[in-house]
Amino acid sequence: MLNGFARMGSLLLLFGVLLALVSTGYSITCTSCTGFNCTAGNITCADSNACSTLYSATVTKDGGNLASFARACTPKDLCNITKSMSYSNVKVKMAIQCCETDGCNPEFRELPPDNETANGVVCRSCRSESSDSCYTDETIECKGNENMCLLQTIKISGIGTGSMSIRGCATKSFCDTTSQSLSVDGINTKSDFFCTSGSVDLHCSLLICVFFSLALLKILS
Repeated sequence: MLNGFARMGSLLLLFGVLLALVSTGYSITCTSCTGFNCTAGNITCADSNACSTLYSATVTKDGGNLASFARACTPKDLCNITKSMSYSNVKVKMAIQCCETDGCNPEFRELPPDNETANGVVCRSCRSESSDSCYTDETIECKGNENMCLLQTIKISGIGTGSMSIRGCATKSFCDTTSQSLSVDGINTKSDFFCTSGSVDLHCSLLICVFFSLALLKILS
């Protein structure tokens, strides 16, 4: 089993991905729930959406594992894909499968296979359970299709407050989402995904450079 921090991190990460799947509109009706006993009610979604089943597995190098499951509305261009990311000693794999009729529940899509072949990309690697800034000198050698360097931040405000950030290697499909916000029952959540391609020492996108410049100014002020 994953420890408490890893479990919370995995659940927040899943919620961050779910933010990318939620959209508003009045066309198709889909089941909306999390957990393997998925019995929650339906929601109406945008006409550009489909009903989706999202399945994820989080595995640590010491043998811990956590499976997560959810149903939601998903933009059609994010349907029927697999994605993965790795950071520190953790690997997260996800699969999204869709169908496009009212109330349909798509079957599980197979998770992406493991690929331990180094691809030449090196990324920063860290996780913060209580901050939206995550920066260390620790690096991770990317493998397989995980050829992007990812920074994901999650901020929660309103009735509940919290933040989390993760840095590591990710597939391009993980990076196709940029920023999403959601407000439910007085809880506001914002998830941002920043990605670069290439070596940690050679590439820094404008958004990430600005992000860390502001963080440095905050520390020095």
